[in-house]
Amino acid sequence: MRPFWILVTVMLAASLFASWAMLPVLPERMAVHWGLSGQPDGWMDRLPAVLFMPALMLALAIFLEWLPRIDPRHNIPKFIIAYEQFLLALLFLLAMVHLDMLAWGAGLHIPPTLVLTVGFGLLLFSISRLLAASLPNYFIGIRTPWALEDDSNWHATHRLAASLYHWSVPVCLLGLLIPAWSIWLLLLAAIVPSLLAVAYSYLAYAQKKKKPAKRRRSKKRAR
Repeated sequence: MRPFWILVTVMLAASLFASWAMLPVLPERMAVHWGLSGQPDGWMDRLPAVLFMPALMLALAIFLEWLPRIDPRHNIPKFIIAYEQFLLALLFLLAMVHLDMLAWGAGLHIPPTLVLTVGFGLLLFSISRLLAASLPNYFIGIRTPWALEDDSNWHATHRLAASLYHWSVPVCLLGLLIPAWSIWLLLLAAIVPSLLAVAYSYLAYAQKKKKPAKRRRSKKRAR
């Protein structure tokens, strides 16, 4: 068995074992969603609640591990290590959310924002490494039309995006020091780097498009 699937199996087994071990002390209705205030605002029956996240983790692992096989450019296997590290970080975040949900059901109220801040910090770091290693493909990365049609645009855009996501990690973790801002800092760290990278991809495309036009005008003047 590949190391990736060994680690996935360990996380799934740990999540299911925690569900089974805590089942006797969990209420019939469990909180499964929390609002921006940090208070629960969504509930589910106990059995579906303790099985939902492990089932989601397994489904995501299977789907995202299968995804590289259908990429038309067949480039994802060339950076599979960074890709699988990202998948493991995503599954770890879901496992942390699952354990926090179980803790709430047992009466131990660990702030969800704390769990999300730590988990997303790790996920953003893995995204940074993934973007730095990525090659042109149709499923992973900043897939603007300009990057997909021009490999130089892709590499420049992803170098920038990788750097932006690297520096977004401390922005996200700042929520540990300012809990009241944690969700907004998390959203800022997750969204702004992508928006800036998309804007850069377009500007690089527009700049490159202007150069041939300038050359054509120069040639006409020379004649």
